[in-house]
Amino acid sequence: MIKTRKIGAKYEYYAEMFLVKQDFVVLYKNFYTRYGEIDLICEKNGEIYFFEVKSVSCKTLCAGITGLEHVTREKISRLTSSINIFCREHSVSNSFCHLQIIEVINCICKYYSHGGAECFLKTNETKCVCNIYNCL
Repeated sequence: MIKTRKIGAKYEYYAEMFLVKQDFVVLYKNFYTRYGEIDLICEKNGEIYFFEVKSVSCKTLCAGITGLEHVTREKISRLTSSINIFCREHSVSNSFCHLQIIEVINCICKYYSHGGAECFLKTNETKCVCNIYNCL
């Protein structure tokens, strides 16, 4: 379990660095509620983004399986409940909130904006790819 947490923390760090390069401001990391944890909560242009970070191997990606497919409906439901708690506790309107999945592919970080632009992040240890998917 400890090894899994360390691996998760590493990819959450890569995702965080990638988002900062995309002009997101990190507000909270690992926000816990009784429904579970939100990995990263960020702000950009007056809107709040809730990120679930998923690491994906190149082998898995080549098999056609993305990070989005690793997030079940039950997980999205629990994340949505956690988001509602965050919004109540921080007096934030849900209409300015977005749930997104960010996959960190452990081999280059791509962020696809609405226009399909991509950007790469290179870390000291590795090159990783990040893709972001909208859920809400």
